[in-house]
Amino acid sequence: MDRKFLSVPAGSCRRACSNASRQSGVALVVVLLVTALLVSLVTHFTYGSRVELALSGHALDALRVHGLLLSAYRLGTQVLVHDDNDYDAPTDLWGRSDLLPLGMSMLSESARVSGQITDESSKLDVNLLVDDRGKETGLLQKDMLERLTRLFDYLELDTGPIDSLMDWMDPDDLPRSGGAESSYYEGLSTPYACGNGRLETLNQLLLVRGWTREMLFGTEKKPGLAAFLTVHSDRRGKVNINTAPKEVLISLDERMDEQTVGEILAYRASEPFEKTADLKEVPAIDQTLYSRLLGKITAESSYFALRMTAEQGTARMRLHAVVRRTGGKVEPVYWRAG
Repeated sequence: MDRKFLSVPAGSCRRACSNASRQSGVALVVVLLVTALLVSLVTHFTYGSRVELALSGHALDALRVHGLLLSAYRLGTQVLVHDDNDYDAPTDLWGRSDLLPLGMSMLSESARVSGQITDESSKLDVNLLVDDRGKETGLLQKDMLERLTRLFDYLELDTGPIDSLMDWMDPDDLPRSGGAESSYYEGLSTPYACGNGRLETLNQLLLVRGWTREMLFGTEKKPGLAAFLTVHSDRRGKVNINTAPKEVLISLDERMDEQTVGEILAYRASEPFEKTADLKEVPAIDQTLYSRLLGKITAESSYFALRMTAEQGTARMRLHAVVRRTGGKVEPVYWRAG
């Protein structure tokens, strides 16, 4: 029997092999693309899960930190309520810098809480520079102007911004020689209105012509005015002689010099002034100077600042509150947390 062989042209064989090879290559590319897509999807979902888990953890930490800050605030206010002295001084329980860490350690072992309570009556109330009470509002308060000027001079600062501050606070639109009114602020590249009233926070001073961040908050080598100024007081303008820093004490009267203030600081370091009359025990304070200071000083305070920080896990939050203590009660007058 004859055998017949099928002969195939060489070119056709090569084309068939080439087509098969191309098909195999396409299949490999498809497989690789699908694999890459699956890997990308898995990575995306894994990353998303991790992000959601981290955000959930951070949200829980933030909730706990918020609760810790509220607890720290309540602890601070209770300390102020139960301060039964007739005077206020750093020797009181509220003046202890380690108060909050000790108290908060009972609430959370893993959290870190720190803070301090400071006396706002140790500072000059800039809102008393211009009177906004009574029928004749906008009147300049000469005594506060003199105090503020002495403070600027002692800190070697240009007193020009004081004029701008008076213009910012008075109700009229007549600029002083070194001041600024609406025409100046409305002509800025980013215009805004002149305040024409009391300051709500010290940060508003940065809106006033001539008041810079360095001047207000200081530098590494020099303290800023924020350490000596406040916008919270009982409107009498009296400064607590137990807590006022040297710079504020010097600003009280033209006769208050380095030596006199040094003796006051030395006296209160050994024992606080329980009443203003105790100031006469300081050798440098004669009857004339005491009489001049009497309407400007006090030994007790009504306004206090509470600054606290709480941390847990990835969350960190700060609280700055100012409270008014009167009649055995403490009420907030300013609150900022974040």
